[in-house]
Amino acid sequence: MAQVGAQLPKTEITEKANTLLLLILVAAALNARGATQADRAPEKSIAVTVDARKPQAPISPYLFGQFIEHIGDLVNRSVWAEMLDDRKFYFPI
Repeated sequence: MAQVGAQLPKTEITEKANTLLLLILVAAALNARGATQADRAPEKSIAVTVDARKPQAPISPYLFGQFIEHIGDLVNRSVWAEMLDDRKFYFPI
């Protein structure tokens, strides 16, 4: 096992790259196999009925507002403080 910050021998890097490539190829093959099986499945009709007159238990307010997507640089440039990101101010104050 290599130490943190130490240079890995070329054979170990090649071995890790080959292992990663093998894992990616296996995942792609399994995904393609699943996609072809799903294409052959017969289509089934689904019907949904929504009755707005039947109220259910109230939804907790703590379930909302806890998710943000990484759209472009939304998180990287908007949520994180600029001083912590660059250790300097890019735009003039």
